[in-house]
Amino acid sequence: MSNLQTHLHNYINEPLNPHFNAELGETYEQLGQGAAALSYFLRAAELLINVDIELSYNCLLKTWKQVNTIGRRKQWEKAQLELAITHLSTRPEAYYFLSKYYSEISEHREAYLYASLGLKYINLSPLK
Repeated sequence: MSNLQTHLHNYINEPLNPHFNAELGETYEQLGQGAAALSYFLRAAELLINVDIELSYNCLLKTWKQVNTIGRRKQWEKAQLELAITHLSTRPEAYYFLSKYYSEISEHREAYLYASLGLKYINLSPLK
């Protein structure tokens, strides 16, 4: 049975299991199916909020990444990164991406602000 089939079977048996949603999102991401991956990462992030905040944060970054590759919904991307920060403000990744966002639109004070905030947390272990 393929990896996708395995994850689909797990999801069908337990659709509210956040880890199965995240695994299915990861599988779709690897297959280049961004829209499908986005929906499973969003659902996993919602289900994980009171279970595993770091994985919830990671799923929010994954949703940002999926939409960022399209490049047409910049305000939504910004809001997703801000939401990630509200979930876990002690991780550097969302600060870094927001700093890049503001730098690209020549809002240098905001870029510096987010870069400075993110630098406080650079010595953490990598995300899963």
